[in-house]
Amino acid sequence: MAQKVRFKRDWEFWPRPGVVMMYAKGEEKRLPQAQVDAALADKAAELVDPQAKPEDDTPAASDNPST
Repeated sequence: MAQKVRFKRDWEFWPRPGVVMMYAKGEEKRLPQAQVDAALADKAAELVDPQAKPEDDTPAASDNPST
């Protein structure tokens, strides 16, 4: 699942030791739910469309041009 957020300030997310995801203030990104939850809890981001349901990151079969 993923949701689109807009960052209200610069923010760093550490998914595992040695890996840093950095986001800039004003940037809009579609992120995995774990990152969305962490950014919202840290008050670093806001949902772009809070009414939208989270989207599945798995591509649909129709998205594959080889089929």
